Amino acid sequence: MFCRNRQRHHGPLYLLWAVLLSVPFYFLWRHLAPVYLPNLPPALLRPPLLDCTGAFLTVAIVRSLLFG
Repeated sequence: MFCRNRQRHHGPLYLLWAVLLSVPFYFLWRHLAPVYLPNLPPALLRPPLLDCTGAFLTVAIVRSLLFG
């Protein structure tokens, strides 16, 4: 049922993938959040790009540590 030879992340590619995904998320969030989530605090409506990238990198690192 479970495969023992599970494929692991290939080096730092998961970090690159997280950075690449954070850029479109950043632009979508900055344009759509003020329209659809106007009750959020201003710091969450317009986050800096490096904050979004850091959040994506943090999730990718924690995920790789937990799930290998």
